[in-house]
Amino acid sequence: MERQEQLDEKWYGATLLLLCRVNHDAIGPWTCDEQVRVVRAYDEETARQKAEQLGKQEEHSYNNTYGEIVSWECIAVTNIYKIIEETIAAGTEISSHFYEAAKLPESTIDRR
Repeated sequence: MERQEQLDEKWYGATLLLLCRVNHDAIGPWTCDEQVRVVRAYDEETARQKAEQLGKQEEHSYNNTYGEIVSWECIAVTNIYKIIEETIAAGTEISSHFYEAAKLPESTIDRR
């Protein structure tokens, strides 16, 4: 039965937003870490719950070299989306973003 349940689960992409505070700074600016993770779930709500659990696992605090308390907190799951691919392997595209660019950075121009 467990094998069948695993087959029924689909892949989802989840975007987590983590916030770094130094000495519990409430004003900012802050360093933020936007992470895209993959989870298996039956539906979007279950995927969100699993993503929130992953975010909580990322939360931690430590003292930096100046003796300040550095705290990382997952403040949001900003996006959940179903991944079309059934099998995820190295190189599988899980997300894509199309946009218009007025000018390409000089380093991206092919100089053959």
